[in-house]
Amino acid sequence: MSNQKTIETRVEPKPKLKRRSCANCRYWDSVEGATVGICHRYPPAVGRIVPNTSGTKTPECYFPLSGEATWCGEFVAKNPKGSNTVKSRSKA
Repeated sequence: MSNQKTIETRVEPKPKLKRRSCANCRYWDSVEGATVGICHRYPPAVGRIVPNTSGTKTPECYFPLSGEATWCGEFVAKNPKGSNTVKSRSKA
């Protein structure tokens, strides 16, 4: 007779993301192993100014972090084939 116990584990399914979510946006890059990512829609913003070893001050720049299930008014769907080429909006 065995003294081993059977342990049952349940893995909850990941909730389905809304179509308009950061995870489905062409400007968003996920952080590996996390549910957050970095938005590259605009250039990085300057954070704090820190002194460096030469005595001058250097700005720290950051792209905003966001959760995969959030989205903003700048949402653009990823291209289905993984290509990130953008069609020009100019009418020239």
